[in-house]
Amino acid sequence: MQLTDVQLANCSLALTAVQSFLDQKTDKKSASFTSADVLEGISQFYWPGRFQCIIENKLQWFLDGAHNELSIGIAAEWFITMSKVQKY
Repeated sequence: MQLTDVQLANCSLALTAVQSFLDQKTDKKSASFTSADVLEGISQFYWPGRFQCIIENKLQWFLDGAHNELSIGIAAEWFITMSKVQKY
């Protein structure tokens, strides 16, 4: 799965927030992520209904739970791009 720009930005923000939390709440020497930690966490993450494509027989569904004006625009751009690229 290829991440969208908004997913990359959200991931970066989440990693920064977690690192800040760890810095404040734990021993500084043990409170950092390794590259392996980050890659494992990202590879295991799945959010159904967010930039999701489902193919059933000859039907192709594009799902996104856009929840504000900005995310609706991003979801629309994603749908336009994916509907040109995806084939069932």
